[in-house]
Amino acid sequence: MKETRSPAQVLVVDDEKDLCWALQKILEGEGLRATVAVSARAALEAARKKSFQVAFLDAKLPDVDGIELARRLRSLKPETRCVLISGYLYEDDAMVREGLEEETICAFVAKPFRIDEVIRAVRTAMASAQV
Repeated sequence: MKETRSPAQVLVVDDEKDLCWALQKILEGEGLRATVAVSARAALEAARKKSFQVAFLDAKLPDVDGIELARRLRSLKPETRCVLISGYLYEDDAMVREGLEEETICAFVAKPFRIDEVIRAVRTAMASAQV
């Protein structure tokens, strides 16, 4: 009998609902299940109820920045791999470099993003979760 694995769970956190919708569609197109939250508070509430393998986190949320949210998520659920997304930061910004070095985040995607960048980031996150 063939074993059926349920799709990986991904959390998408951004205060821009259109961006959440776009990320959700890209991820679902890859066979993943996406849950959307529009604030850090909602994201932490979702993480208390469900385990997520990957979380896409906006760097600038109304209630906390994405790096701090990544720290809180990782404290709550160490198995969750976080990908920072931002229209304000670049991969060489100090905040992003520090998050990558500390392994608070495992990847960064700049907005506006391309579909292949999102797919590469989720694959990197999934691979780092298996290490």
